[in-house]
Amino acid sequence: MATTLTTKVNLNINTVHTSDAEGLANASATIEQQMLLALADGVGKDQSDLVYSEKDQSISGAVDRDLAGSLLDAFGATLTFVKVKALMITAAVANTDTIIAFGKGATGFLGPLTVNTETLIIRPGGALVVFAPDLTGYPVAAGSTDILTFNVGGGTQVFSWQIIGTSA
Repeated sequence: MATTLTTKVNLNINTVHTSDAEGLANASATIEQQMLLALADGVGKDQSDLVYSEKDQSISGAVDRDLAGSLLDAFGATLTFVKVKALMITAAVANTDTIIAFGKGATGFLGPLTVNTETLIIRPGGALVVFAPDLTGYPVAAGSTDILTFNVGGGTQVFSWQIIGTSA
């Protein structure tokens, strides 16, 4: 069965900063930054052919996800990521503690980090979004840098995540 994948991401921050100084007219400034990302089907620059997603996962300790050969797509096909082009991790608003990503060690997926023992913290209601639409992306090497680890700061916490990448 042949499949195709197209991805569109719109990240937009729109801020209105207002001052109501006494005796003066109100002043307002709008600050906006927007990033549009489109990935066509394929394995090159601005392309992806693999997607995996988990929604509302409840964890109370470390959970590993093997990006090279253990995840299944929505159609039941085994996924082997060679490059990651986009990653989004969101922590539930109702969480009472943090979600901790990365930091596996020797076999850890580096993603945007420089060493495999570093971690990133996603606070309750927060999110982590990284994009690498270029040809290189974030490399995944089966058996050496393919484990994406999720952990919690304490208790049981809920998170969702989606990863988009290429098979070559």
